[in-house]
Amino acid sequence: MENNKKMDTKAPLERLVGMTDDYNGRHYIAENNTKPVLVSSFYCNEKQAFTTFTNYLSTLYPITDFGIETKKGNYYISSKKYATLFNKFYTYNEDKIGLLNQALFETDDKKVNFILGTFIRYGKITEKGAIEISFSNSLSHFKAVQDFVKELKWQIMELEDTGEKNFPQIQKIVFMPDNATMELFENNVLKDIIVQIKTHKEGIFNKKTVLTFTIINNKNEDYSFCYWQTPFEKEFMANYLRLVLKNGEKIKYIGKMVKRSPPDKDDFMTIKANSVISTEIILDNGYDIQNKKEFSIQFIGSSINKLPNSNIIN
Repeated sequence: MENNKKMDTKAPLERLVGMTDDYNGRHYIAENNTKPVLVSSFYCNEKQAFTTFTNYLSTLYPITDFGIETKKGNYYISSKKYATLFNKFYTYNEDKIGLLNQALFETDDKKVNFILGTFIRYGKITEKGAIEISFSNSLSHFKAVQDFVKELKWQIMELEDTGEKNFPQIQKIVFMPDNATMELFENNVLKDIIVQIKTHKEGIFNKKTVLTFTIINNKNEDYSFCYWQTPFEKEFMANYLRLVLKNGEKIKYIGKMVKRSPPDKDDFMTIKANSVISTEIILDNGYDIQNKKEFSIQFIGSSINKLPNSNIIN
């Protein structure tokens, strides 16, 4: 498999198949008992996985060809045009319950992308640095992950299956992939708090570079953070961005450096559950970027604001 280290903005179809629902098998849901239309469903506590799935979909196919509705908090994605693409990965019995056809995942790349899809929706990285994926009542995805891990010659560290007599049936696999693929898993972990940045030019002759700073709260609860050392201060009070030229040289910080006492409650902001907040700041006011054309930018979180590092943009 190619060593694709960064989180993809465009995912192979096999990865989306790995993200589809396999609880008691894949269900063949048709419209008026004719053509099946269901692509996948996501539970109400899987909003981040649902969003990731639909974002991937929009890079592969026109999102207008998909219907998205919410029932009792759960998300349902359907498409008369594209449901067949997903259904072809399954073999259906008389009860219209689908089991994954592993023969269609003939290459290592397809196997890895399927596993990665299940990881994005159901997995985590353990404290020991292994990959853990947990299923409930999976009729074929759990077995496929086991088989693919073995075929990829990755080390299985733990297997758990409480059996069909137990409801729900808990199924778990813990494994260690090769080093190159491990980085792919690390870069595709769904995070509760995400910081994203982007830039655009404005002003006369587009002389000013404006940085848009966004915090995404994927938690089902409110999240508070200290706005110090972030663009929410509205002016640069500290060097919290990393700007690096193509030759590796760091761009000089020219903003203020302010010493403070420990923050109190008035120095915190709150993001509502499953919400997004954004602000903007002029990059030129904090960094010596005049006459510099090619460089990367990243926000660096701190123990003060307790925010993660952002994406890297060029």
